Amino acid sequence: MAKVLRVVVVLLLLLGIASLVLGWMLFEERETIKSRIQTLERAHMDMARRLTDPRDPHIEAIPERLDGDALKDVERMADQLSLLDGIARNRLDELFDTRGTLQTTREELAETRNVLAETRRELSAARDQIASLERNVTRLEGDLAQARQTIRDREETIAARDAQIEEMDGRIAELTEEADDLRQRIAVLERWGPADAADLTRPVPIGLSGSVILVKPEWDFVILDIGSDAGLQPNAELLVHREEALVGRIRVVSVRDHIAVADVQRDARVEPLQEGDTVFYGG
Repeated sequence: MAKVLRVVVVLLLLLGIASLVLGWMLFEERETIKSRIQTLERAHMDMARRLTDPRDPHIEAIPERLDGDALKDVERMADQLSLLDGIARNRLDELFDTRGTLQTTREELAETRNVLAETRRELSAARDQIASLERNVTRLEGDLAQARQTIRDREETIAARDAQIEEMDGRIAELTEEADDLRQRIAVLERWGPADAADLTRPVPIGLSGSVILVKPEWDFVILDIGSDAGLQPNAELLVHREEALVGRIRVVSVRDHIAVADVQRDARVEPLQEGDTVFYGG
């Protein structure tokens, strides 16, 4: 009996040791499986994030998101994996669409390259034509510059002749004005009668005075109320006063018995002479 009991104890001891070893192995396997599950969960979440996040400038975001807590729940895990599969399929469809668009773009690019090659050939021909036109323009600009220089030379000649004509017209106008002035002065002098012969040997009395009885400002001469009877002589210079102020100087050009004609000295004129101004000979 003791032997049987001893055998049972040994078997129980061996079973305990085996169970401990098996438990330890199962614990390590559990930790490995748990680590793998967590790695898979993180991989699924990271994959879902990469699939749903936008990528500038053409990939838009997907609003669906995986639930990390639901992914850890065995009962709700299938729904989250189905959602991940749908997200992946959406991105795959977008990839196929993008590939088709890329193929179309490549075809359009090839066509564009052909058009660009044709455009370059046309551009080369246009450049050759532009170069030819520029040579013609340069030649025409040279002809135009020469023509402008000829025009300027002729304009300068015409301007010089116009200046000569203008100068001659001015001189003619001056001479005509002087002739008209002389004719009018002659007419005025003739109206006052012929001049008497003056005694040029007799000096003009110092202090001789008289008055201005007529003023012709347009001809710059005046008529005085004194003449040869008072001792006035041609070429005598008299001062002209208005009250106490000196207003000018005159030179006698013609003398009669009781009147005389005198030119106004422009360089000595202070104010325009007036009828009634006093004239005075100071020697």
